[in-house]
Amino acid sequence: MSSMMAVGDTKPRPARRWRLALTYIVCLWIALSLRVRSFDAVRSPVLSVSLRRPILGSEAAAIQVLAEIDHVSRWVPVRFACLERSLTAVALVARRGWCIGWSYGIASYPMRAHAWVHHNGVPIGEDIDVSAYAVVQKREDSDRGN
Repeated sequence: MSSMMAVGDTKPRPARRWRLALTYIVCLWIALSLRVRSFDAVRSPVLSVSLRRPILGSEAAAIQVLAEIDHVSRWVPVRFACLERSLTAVALVARRGWCIGWSYGIASYPMRAHAWVHHNGVPIGEDIDVSAYAVVQKREDSDRGN
């Protein structure tokens, strides 16, 4: 294969296709589960599985997972926003063998809620300022006993 073909080749490789398919399945499962089960019934298993993993070494793996989630979530046939995105990220990063932190907070004026993932307290993949949110629930990537 020439280098020109390799540079211009935009077809996903088979491994990437499988990873995106798995990402879509987890996105759909989380989104639908939040509609038919309680918040804690979905959140608790996802966060507890992630705690059995070592702490994320760098943000690169989480950024890649978030990019894949953002890529496939547009095809999820139900609402897919920050809560679904952050829980899916925790689940998929755990599947890859790592643990990341998760937070859920509220802000006022106007009243709003937001969920996000973080590494060592630094939000990952956020385009908004999360410091405006008062954290209601938080799972540090270093927590092991909760």
